[in-house]
Amino acid sequence: MMNMNDKLIRLIVFPLMVALLTASLSTIREASPSSAQSREQQQSVTGTVYYVDSFDGNDANPGTNSDAPWKSLGKVNATTFSSGDRILFKAGGAWTGTLKPAGSGSAAAPITIDSYGVGSKPLIMGNGTRAAIELTMQEYWTIQNLEVTNDSAQAALRSGIYIHGTGSDPAAPPMRGIRILNMDVHHVKGIHNYLDGDVWRSAAIQASGVFENLEIDGNHVHDVTGGGIFHFSPGTSRDLVFRNNVVNKTGRDGIIVAQAKNVLVESNTVLDAGINGQGFRWIAGMFPTCVEDAIFQYNEVARTVKEITDGQGLDADVRNGGTIIFQYNYSRDNQGGFLLVTEELTPYRDSAPLQANIIRYNISQNDAGGEMKIRAPEKTYVYNNDIYCPDCILRIGSDGFTGYGEGAKLWNNIFAVAGGAYQPDFMYDSNLYTGIGVLPDDPNPVKADPLFISPGYGSDFKTGVDGYRLQAASPAINAGKPIADNGSRDYWGNPLYVGYPDIGAFEYPEAAAHGPAPDPGPVNMLLNPGFEAPVAGNWPWSYGYGDPASPFAYTTGQNHTAGGARSLMLTGKGGYRGVRQDIRVLPNTDYVFSLYANTNNSGISSKIAVFKVLDMQEATIGQAIIGHTGGDWQRFSLVVNSGSRTSLRLAVLDGGISGYFDDFSVVPADAVAPTWPNGSVLSATYGSSASVLLTWTPATDNTGVTQYRVYEANRMLSTVVGSVYNYTVNGLELGSDYAFTVKAGDKVGNWSEPGLTIGIRTP
Repeated sequence: MMNMNDKLIRLIVFPLMVALLTASLSTIREASPSSAQSREQQQSVTGTVYYVDSFDGNDANPGTNSDAPWKSLGKVNATTFSSGDRILFKAGGAWTGTLKPAGSGSAAAPITIDSYGVGSKPLIMGNGTRAAIELTMQEYWTIQNLEVTNDSAQAALRSGIYIHGTGSDPAAPPMRGIRILNMDVHHVKGIHNYLDGDVWRSAAIQASGVFENLEIDGNHVHDVTGGGIFHFSPGTSRDLVFRNNVVNKTGRDGIIVAQAKNVLVESNTVLDAGINGQGFRWIAGMFPTCVEDAIFQYNEVARTVKEITDGQGLDADVRNGGTIIFQYNYSRDNQGGFLLVTEELTPYRDSAPLQANIIRYNISQNDAGGEMKIRAPEKTYVYNNDIYCPDCILRIGSDGFTGYGEGAKLWNNIFAVAGGAYQPDFMYDSNLYTGIGVLPDDPNPVKADPLFISPGYGSDFKTGVDGYRLQAASPAINAGKPIADNGSRDYWGNPLYVGYPDIGAFEYPEAAAHGPAPDPGPVNMLLNPGFEAPVAGNWPWSYGYGDPASPFAYTTGQNHTAGGARSLMLTGKGGYRGVRQDIRVLPNTDYVFSLYANTNNSGISSKIAVFKVLDMQEATIGQAIIGHTGGDWQRFSLVVNSGSRTSLRLAVLDGGISGYFDDFSVVPADAVAPTWPNGSVLSATYGSSASVLLTWTPATDNTGVTQYRVYEANRMLSTVVGSVYNYTVNGLELGSDYAFTVKAGDKVGNWSEPGLTIGIRTP
């Protein structure tokens, strides 16, 4: 039995380490001034200002006066610039080729490429060169307020902006103080096929080399066939900031940061990553790899393409070290799901070992079922996220990876889905679940509608995301578990916590007074039982059972449930082929298997369907023959005992009949909830000013009470076994009001309604 203080002590997730990381990256943010601040500072530094005008310029001019500007890129490229110099291109002008100036600035006086005059941004057109703007082993440059293209008939190793070293020496001196700000980079014909080894150096904005204090801020990258914004290094770069960028319609990943320490990626928008490419195999909206200590926050990722594998919005990729945090991000309609956490490998070069992947206070809407592939479970913490996909079957698992120790920790999340398949050796606590299917082993589950204000209407640039705030009556309020070092605020910036923690990404700003939501009782153990979730492939139903040529198909022609849209259609091909689904069951327990059918055997009695329950060795335990139903929906059911088995198989086989099948169900046969004898009471005895001993009358049940749940307000405190009739609550505040409830449950999940209640006020 665990009291509230014990739980809080045990829930510390590397607090000092994460606090230090956050402080370090906050220092990076403070040390990176905005574009406007930078321009004001640079104007005050002594240096030469050069003007370039594609219409009225002349390379014979001195170039140091706007009335006598240079004309060509060649003139600029032939000049070595010094600290404080500014190279200004005339607004509305256009140049063809590569801008590749020489020289380096200093920390106090960087060299700046910028625009002057009124009109559209100056345009640099690479026209198929390696890059439209290129710097090589240079430092302290600011490139801002230009438009860049690099189009060609054929894709090749090509970038819009390319900042790089001279080779692959990991000990090369760093390129410091590179800043790329407010650029418009588009129509770059870069490569995107993973079989081409140069694909990782073919982004619209490409930084390849060893960098310090690299800042890429406020840029718009769009309509390119390679990647969006990439950083790769042969050594280890440090202190990188990617923020406020919009990356839209790429051929590969949106944002990649690799081989670096102390990385901050925030307030970026990545839309339609991969839509302009093919043959990319692995792709994600944004991810770190070979990185030590990174924060990805306030980003939006939508509609990432999945061609062969991956396709997630967010990805904590291979060989990371230290702490990787994804927080306050908005992920939507990504074809590969919400999250990928790759397997833990040897850290990159001198990086520290991986301490934790922390995924918190994010919102996922319709991300391919909200799928999470967590291949490094032992060090992954997923808490207070909203996973919303009401027509999807949620899948959370290790993607087939084994050999890890402790499973991933999933706490305080809202899983608002049609149903779920939860890896059983992961660790779940205080999550809210909707839909059908067997819940994971969660000691404090909430099975109820979360009561979002207006979910499902989130769109690009975070429009509609406020619909994921909670209504005042939400059962998620005050129902979570305390988590130390939790980031101190929710997705919307509300402080944590108000009362007990809320479940999900929203912390309701006022304490809720309502009690626990009624328990819905036993739930359907099948996934996607009405075929409403448009699940592709051969899961969770196994089609073509007995023969790969399946006689089944989704259909909207008939539906049993009012308001439903789909059912399963039997095409009458015969051969006793069919569909099946396997479920986990309790031993020695009765279960009711049922379905609804609407069939037509054309007057031929031999045309039937067979409804079966089998064990995992294909031995039949029970079956029913389905013939002609006269054009009406009829219910068919079987009651079976599981015996010593822990899994059973439901199957429907085609014996030549045509018709529709819907609303399959498997529930325990015991539908009787425990009850309280007349005169039952819940009493409270003060053990100290900060604790109370709750004691209750034993409940009764037709099969036996196996457990009790103890609530404070609507928050579940603990579950105790059915032979224990008391619980001590610690950590109470003096002079405060509390309302406690106890519910009794049996082995199949029937819960007493209502429970025993008592209200107290501490001394």
